[in-house]
Amino acid sequence: MPSDRDARAFGKTFEPILLFHPEEPFFPIDPKWYLERCALWRAVPKLDDNANWGEPPRMLFPRLPQLAKNKIAALNSETAGGAFTWLGDPNNDLGVGTAPVGEAPPRPEERFLEFVGWEPIVPAPNEVTATSQNRHAALNPADYTAPLMDSRPWYYVEFLTNEDLRQFTSTRSPNGLDLSRLVASNDRLRMPQALLYHLFYPVHQEALEGCEGTPEGPSFGTYAGEWACVAVLIDSASQPRFIGLTSRNVGDPNIARREEPRVAMTVSKFSDVQTVGTHPKIFVARGTHGHYLTAGAHKLTPFSGGIDLSTGSCGAVEGLDDVIAGDVVIPGEPPELTPTWVIIAKALLGPVGLIWADTEISGDHYGSADQLAAPTVPSTDETGVTAIGKIIRPDGLAFPETAQATSVINWGVNPFQAPAPDLRKYDFVVDRSTQVWWIPRQQTPDSSPVEGRGWFGRWGPRVTNDPHGRRAGMRCPDYLLMFLEGVAIAMNK
Repeated sequence: MPSDRDARAFGKTFEPILLFHPEEPFFPIDPKWYLERCALWRAVPKLDDNANWGEPPRMLFPRLPQLAKNKIAALNSETAGGAFTWLGDPNNDLGVGTAPVGEAPPRPEERFLEFVGWEPIVPAPNEVTATSQNRHAALNPADYTAPLMDSRPWYYVEFLTNEDLRQFTSTRSPNGLDLSRLVASNDRLRMPQALLYHLFYPVHQEALEGCEGTPEGPSFGTYAGEWACVAVLIDSASQPRFIGLTSRNVGDPNIARREEPRVAMTVSKFSDVQTVGTHPKIFVARGTHGHYLTAGAHKLTPFSGGIDLSTGSCGAVEGLDDVIAGDVVIPGEPPELTPTWVIIAKALLGPVGLIWADTEISGDHYGSADQLAAPTVPSTDETGVTAIGKIIRPDGLAFPETAQATSVINWGVNPFQAPAPDLRKYDFVVDRSTQVWWIPRQQTPDSSPVEGRGWFGRWGPRVTNDPHGRRAGMRCPDYLLMFLEGVAIAMNK
């Protein structure tokens, strides 16, 4: 494994420049800081029914979280003599497991975090009662002002050496792509290494275009707790070769069945990136935090394919089950199964590939979407063009856009310890041996079970009447596999 010193050095070398839309209210923060201030909830099937949230016995209201706010210890060394409960405590089932993504057995229970609460904030944002609807997480940015008061711009960087990549890819061939041969051991890439900048946003805001005047349209895909990523592949001479940027998926959720179906990654040649020195400029879309190499409007292509049926009703129904009574099979041929990894190749002069994950057809209903026509307005992400909002940059870095920005903030991401009486420590380097909040990843069958442990929970609250999890908090994906497959596609052209 690489040393922390290597991770810090490479992390600072390619630290991204984030340019936000002028109307963007949410920015990346420290996930450890956030975790420590959340309540932890348990959910059992039916997961989008608030009667199934909280601690047993569930016949009683109000429901109570498994751990109250400000009671979670992110590190085992910070339990303060029992005042906090470590997320990975083996004596408490708090949602930590050992199986990597795609290898875990079905989990009937879920865990989720609650930072601000549910709508309506007044009078009781945190309550789950017999009469509370809990249909949306808190939506108003003003409700996050006080809770986020002490937060800082932040990222976590993960550095993987060529040896790490060889181990990781030795048993992985998604969609028939030999990741070891095409990436980790590819002579053309000259012993590649990977950097992943994990970004955490408190809220993802996603309206349904063309449905702004309807009750559900403006908050169709809005949820609390969103993960994003900027990934860079460098060679043995520390030269950047490829970049991976995450954005949202707008495809059919019945096709995109996996741990986290709402996010995907676009992989491009690093030579296509606007840079200041070694630092890539990343334009961030308003609300959705999609990451792009250029400013302006970006039309979205569904990574997983298909039409999301609920878009035809402006979000009023979640799918055919909501409009067809009883156990009915719609006549017609079942849709063609999508490959395990859906790949959409782009023009050679543009991004080299789009990556999506683990897909399958599920449910009882097949057939056309005639009953719910797709909206006429295409999904788009909008970044700042003539005006820029906030810019988060490497410390003191100068470039022209800073003159247009409403504010310029240095990343200032460095290890520190909170003052007394808190004394908790904060870092920016991923260490899976101590930080169990990452999704499990075991690089080889002989990997340490400690390093393979991770949390499968959601980083924002569950909500009611949400069978496809559009408005529930996001899980933290393993972006490494997503990124390496995108590079493999590029190298296989």
